[in-house]
Amino acid sequence: MTTHLTLFAIAALTLGIAPAATRAGAPADQGLALIHVQVIDVVTGRVARDRTVVMRNARIVAIDGSARPLPAGVMVVEGRGDYVLPGLWDSHVHLSDTSIGDTAGAVAPAFLQAGVTTVRDMGGNLGAVDTIRRLIATRAIEGPHILRAGPFLDGPKEGAPDRLTVETREQGFAAAQALHAEGVDFLKIHNGISREAFQGVLSAARVLHMRVAAHLPHSVSAEEAVDAGVNTLEHTETLLESGLRALNLPGRTPDEGQLALNKVSSIGPGSLIMRMKAKGACFTPTLSEYRNFSGLSAQTYPLDAAKIAPPTLTAFWDKYFPPEPQPEAARKNAIRQTIFRAFFGVVRAMDQAGIPIMAGTDFGARDIYPGYSLHEELGLLSKAGLSNLHVLQAATINPAKCMGLASERGTLEPGKAADLVVIEGNPLQDLSALGRLRFVVANGRLITRQDPVTLQ
Repeated sequence: MTTHLTLFAIAALTLGIAPAATRAGAPADQGLALIHVQVIDVVTGRVARDRTVVMRNARIVAIDGSARPLPAGVMVVEGRGDYVLPGLWDSHVHLSDTSIGDTAGAVAPAFLQAGVTTVRDMGGNLGAVDTIRRLIATRAIEGPHILRAGPFLDGPKEGAPDRLTVETREQGFAAAQALHAEGVDFLKIHNGISREAFQGVLSAARVLHMRVAAHLPHSVSAEEAVDAGVNTLEHTETLLESGLRALNLPGRTPDEGQLALNKVSSIGPGSLIMRMKAKGACFTPTLSEYRNFSGLSAQTYPLDAAKIAPPTLTAFWDKYFPPEPQPEAARKNAIRQTIFRAFFGVVRAMDQAGIPIMAGTDFGARDIYPGYSLHEELGLLSKAGLSNLHVLQAATINPAKCMGLASERGTLEPGKAADLVVIEGNPLQDLSALGRLRFVVANGRLITRQDPVTLQ
């Protein structure tokens, strides 16, 4: 791991960023108390009125009525009757699609400014991502908690970065073992992996008790992937592709696309949804990514935050997601936009069947912005038919459960991580309240957006 440490040392010396605890105003071990807040239970949808949330050493230690005495020495912040919910997750990002400097200086803080306190890095440069994790852990920068897969497990792809190329069952098994030894949090399979290598990875994952996320391989169907033990299916378009392959359709018309989507959203014995329910598999639709791909860019609801796109991110977009030439792009987008609207039916069917939906943006893809686009994704999940409570769950408790971290994250309870957002308004009644962030607490530290009223 010498390379990782070297990257970390270089970043820490050259970025010139003041320690996060100094900028945020309250070190985690001082303790922090939010008083006069309404606490949202994202499991039941109940709201506990006029509460005090006390945090110390990056954990919630108590949630009591505001009349209870406060511990000595804590920083006290007046909540003014605003609403508190767990910090949000973006469950599909690629942090190393930008440079370490741009991620540290712009991307990681932008997630927090939008209330995103946990991200799931879905494939990239493990050394670079771990450097960012260390900078956050040492408070050199502000940023979210990061779960990471390390490099993609994939088939041969000339010029594609951050891959471990595996072609046989033995290679798949060995690659999964190697990543487990590196300490990754889960494995990420991509679409070029062979059927044999896929089987090797899943076999190793069972032995090693590792979770597997899949950008669905062309070599297996969605049903086969779930049966084999894939824990999370990523991107609605990969289900579209699976349905087209199963029906032996080329997918050149919206009608063919609709037939394929009808197949993957059907409910009945042997259906994908019933298999997912039986296996406890989860689904990350990434609607905002496909919406952009189809040429649509309308905002779902406003967020008082900037669209951050540092230079290395826009360079990545131009290299891997170049704009298509007209008029061919217009012809393709007309089809894609019809398909995109049909995606809502798949998401709605999954949600109604009880499949846990995870909110993820595919940060790294063109016109996806750190933090900002997560709010657009939540708006799209609402348009797909999820209730406000289920939308909140998609960015809080669902990903925590799907990643086996529900005892640590996803709800506001004593003993859990002190990651939360304070907003003006009740998102259970008006989802756009999520865009009216007052401030964020990450890892027990206050991250200001609007200066809160602090009592000395």
